[in-house]
Amino acid sequence: MNKIKNNNAHFAVKLTLLITSAMTMMAFAPLSAALPEIAREFSNNNNNIDFIIKLSFTIPSLAIIVTSPFYGILIDYTGRKKLLIFSLFLYGISGTIVIFITSIEEFIICRVISGIALSGIMTTSTTLVGDNFSGISRQRFMSHRGAFVNYSAVILNLIGGLLATFNWRTVFLVYIIGLLMIPFTVKTIVSEKIKPNSIIKNKFNYKDKIPIMLLIIGLLINMITNSAFFMIPIQTPFLLKEINQFSPLLSGITTGTSAGAVATSSLLFLSFRKRISASMIFVLGFFLVFVGFLCLSQINYLSFIYPCIIISGAGFGLIQANMLTWILDITPVDFRGRISGGIAMTTFGGQFLSPILSQPIIEIYGNQYSFLYCSLIMGIISISIFLFRRKI
Repeated sequence: MNKIKNNNAHFAVKLTLLITSAMTMMAFAPLSAALPEIAREFSNNNNNIDFIIKLSFTIPSLAIIVTSPFYGILIDYTGRKKLLIFSLFLYGISGTIVIFITSIEEFIICRVISGIALSGIMTTSTTLVGDNFSGISRQRFMSHRGAFVNYSAVILNLIGGLLATFNWRTVFLVYIIGLLMIPFTVKTIVSEKIKPNSIIKNKFNYKDKIPIMLLIIGLLINMITNSAFFMIPIQTPFLLKEINQFSPLLSGITTGTSAGAVATSSLLFLSFRKRISASMIFVLGFFLVFVGFLCLSQINYLSFIYPCIIISGAGFGLIQANMLTWILDITPVDFRGRISGGIAMTTFGGQFLSPILSQPIIEIYGNQYSFLYCSLIMGIISISIFLFRRKI
């Protein structure tokens, strides 16, 4: 009987962490299809409205960059559960209130607050993964997590595209999930007893054991990867518009296809990890993104988009699952909250920088050339990791 209870409790924790991890996609994926419609409503003859809307789409990432290091410190010293519950409440309120806003300024403010909430959710949930899983079980969970998050993105992209055909505001109803998750979190997540004095004492004992250079390089690559990854939901709707193929539902299907490829690839991560090293998974993942983006930069017809985003999505799925597992594996337990904050900061930092880095190329050459330049960067990273694979 106790074993059954323990199994049920473990499953409940796993499900809670999977859903909270998917909050990232809930904040971005459904909105992708609505971006051109939001731009049209708030245009007011503003020639830069497309860029402003793209930036407002990713501005939660800026809030995460600023706040995630502080969340990481708070988590290590005050515990996980209270911060997660507070963040879920803030997430639900800041998202659903967008239904009633009347200006682009109000929209941006709500997006910033959503970012602060997401920072807390992602930092605490990543830390809780490190707390509750280790070794092969952590690799298995990361595989399931990547699949769950991105299959959720498939559904959310389709829902977003469908809702956006009625009115873009209805898309923000998905944020209610944040409020609904609060009672589940209260029930399933155990409040741990934190001993601040012990942590302070142990901090110096672990200092020389932290692979600082590896972590810095890993977090930097994580930022570049997420900048590339976010080109799909941000640039694809405008790319479809550029080739006269845009509709909200079609945009949702296109970005959903990419998310489906990411999810399927994430499920295969564990099988790959049993056979090849973490460094070679990185090499393979970045190579697939290179091929997908290179082909995407050359297409002229809608039907050709899908093979490109499936190939790149497969690469992103391997990279994401491998990155999180690898970083948590090399991080000492007492620093897990702070490094999880670093993961959140670089993940969303890359997402925020995505439209900013792409815009100069888009203004001169168009949307497709931004994928060409990004593909070259992905190829360089793949070759570099292969050359230095024995040091990773």
